[in-house]
Amino acid sequence: MIKLDVEVIPKTPIHIGYLRYGFINKVRYYVPGFTLNGAINSALYLSYKKQSLKDVFFCSTFMFYENDKLLEEENIKKYFLFSKTSTQIDNTRRTAKESRLFNIEFISPTSKVIDENAPKQLTLKGSIFLKDEKFKEELITILKSGVVKVGGEIKHGFGKVEFVIIKESEISNDYKITVKENEKLGILVKYNQEYADFIDGKIDVIFTRRTHYKIGYGLRKSYKGVFFSPFSIAKKDLEFNLSEFI
Repeated sequence: MIKLDVEVIPKTPIHIGYLRYGFINKVRYYVPGFTLNGAINSALYLSYKKQSLKDVFFCSTFMFYENDKLLEEENIKKYFLFSKTSTQIDNTRRTAKESRLFNIEFISPTSKVIDENAPKQLTLKGSIFLKDEKFKEELITILKSGVVKVGGEIKHGFGKVEFVIIKESEISNDYKITVKENEKLGILVKYNQEYADFIDGKIDVIFTRRTHYKIGYGLRKSYKGVFFSPFSIAKKDLEFNLSEFI
């Protein structure tokens, strides 16, 4: 298996949908692996007509950094969180529709605070795991092409990013990621009771394709995907298998 350590440099704002409160669309303060999986898969299809390579590669959680410093949630809110308000247009009268107001939160690539101590430019850091080396050239070409768009609001110019491959390494199929005591997880880890005693942090409930299954006659049922937030703290040294995080 191949592990690509990747830095993602946002060129335009990023909106990663989280929760909706009325007309307010909240944003996540990290990028889940499945979000990048979908973005890269879409680009691969448009460029190579590959139907789906989701079983060939997958991404870890990507976290926001300023240089080599992981940004805390409060600093992302303080320095990089913006919002915009828009309304749906009634095409018959070319006027705003009643009760069709939308507020979208987004994360800007550059700080909104003019302060010499404020972080200036953020990046995303994470890893991409490739199971089949024969697809490596195509994957790297896509990452370097500039055609991958991340998150929502793409039609409004959001989500343009640049990928930089920092390191490529060969790893075993039983590769584990290690988190030291008192460090942040930096990844979404599947919840289980055993870890609950050794991880301090909030729980994220996420619906992914992995949480949907077919029950017959075209019907599908969903269950909650429950994860420890990547901002959670390890109470002791922990190791996670690839199957335990996204």
